[in-house]
Amino acid sequence: MAAGLADPPPDAMTQPADIAANTLESPKTASIAELLINCRLEDML
Repeated sequence: MAAGLADPPPDAMTQPADIAANTLESPKTASIAELLINCRLEDML
């Protein structure tokens, strides 16, 4: 079922620096209770 899927190139993946930047740019009064990260390749997107 997954045999035809190839690994995506690194530039197509979400980078840790992007997640950190979005988190650090939020207001100081913001409360981030949960940060969901999906690590499954979705070929339909």
